[in-house]
Amino acid sequence: MIEPLVHSQGLYHRSVAVLTFSKDQKLILIKRQNPNKPFCNYYDLPYTHLQAGKSYYETASNLIYDQFNIRPNNLHFIDIVSPKKNPFQEFIYLYKCILNLNSNSILNSKHTCIEQKIDSSLPFTPLVITLHEHNYLF
Repeated sequence: MIEPLVHSQGLYHRSVAVLTFSKDQKLILIKRQNPNKPFCNYYDLPYTHLQAGKSYYETASNLIYDQFNIRPNNLHFIDIVSPKKNPFQEFIYLYKCILNLNSNSILNSKHTCIEQKIDSSLPFTPLVITLHEHNYLF
């Protein structure tokens, strides 16, 4: 896999993240659960590296399908961002979509939903903090 190589060598690369909202306008976050990767137990956006041979849009659409088993019908490009404390030298292509699901149907051990503002008692990845600071979230 190329991801560990790219990260270990500090090479610049491209990723895709999606600001995903429920039908009732709550931001859906994922709890990172891999103890072998940075920011385990932190909350993050649905996020992946650019897939070989795929466009940014296709990668974002596949990401939402993989996470929620639903194809987004309103996926929109927002911006290219890079977190302030970016340990991986990533340029993140940021998309936004609203799923046709209520927040209570999404909640489980892997996903959480928040509304209006970031609760500082929860651990967030540098990406979420940067997006919050730049008013992308709400």
